[in-house]
Amino acid sequence: MAENVEDAERQLQAEIDNEIEKLKYYLEETDELIEEGDFVEIEVVMSQRQKEIEDESERKKADEQRVRELERQEEFRDQERQMWQEKFNAEL
Repeated sequence: MAENVEDAERQLQAEIDNEIEKLKYYLEETDELIEEGDFVEIEVVMSQRQKEIEDESERKKADEQRVRELERQEEFRDQERQMWQEKFNAEL
C-alpha cells in the first residue's frame, strides 16, 4: 500500500509541476500584454487565469483529500494486519 501512496504523491507532484509550467506560459502572455499596453485584453486574460487557478486549486484539494484517504486506508490495513499476525502468533 505504501507504493500506492508514493505513486499517488508522484502523480500529484507531476500534475503540480505541469500546472506550474502552464502558469509560467500564461504569465509570459500577460507580460507581453502589459508591454503592449492592451489593458482590455489584460482584464480578459486575467479573468480567465483566475478561473483556471481556482479550478486547479479545487483539483489540488480533491487530490490531497484522496492522498489522505489512501494514507488512512494504509494505516487501517497495517493495524488489521498486525491484529491478525498477533492472533496467529497467539494460536501457535
